[in-house]
Amino acid sequence: MEYNMKISVGLLATGLLAISPVHAETVELRMGDSLPPSHIISENLTKPWIKLVEEKSEGRIKIRYFPAEQMGKAKDMLSLTQSGILDVGYIGAAYVSEKMPLSAVAELPGAFENSCQVIKGYWELATEGGTFMKMSLSRMVFDLSSPPYCHPIRLLRLSIDR
Repeated sequence: MEYNMKISVGLLATGLLAISPVHAETVELRMGDSLPPSHIISENLTKPWIKLVEEKSEGRIKIRYFPAEQMGKAKDMLSLTQSGILDVGYIGAAYVSEKMPLSAVAELPGAFENSCQVIKGYWELATEGGTFMKMSLSRMVFDLSSPPYCHPIRLLRLSIDR
């Protein structure tokens, strides 16, 4: 997981800095999710990822984090990110299966033996060259499957060129 996070942080930082004006010193991104700040995902994935992005960008990327549905409900995270209200959003596939029906493939019972298979398969679909990447403007930053639910939770950077 750490390896994928480092690659994703580098790609995100490179992409954002490439579109930023040369004279700009910092880029501030708004990131939101529906989880309380003390949630295991917030503490062990989201906050360390934010810190890593800021460190790897040498302070040129700052992330304002809005946890606990401060910006909207879990079901609204996709539309908030697509509309640009959020730059980075946590999206639970189960909350938006009607908008992203292919994402629900990872939730089918019996499709996988364990959460590691879910993550590996989903990562291949949603990263560069994968089916999901070819179908949308989203950029997956990291992928998480949490047993016993085994559904992917995606943190997406949408509309990277706006």
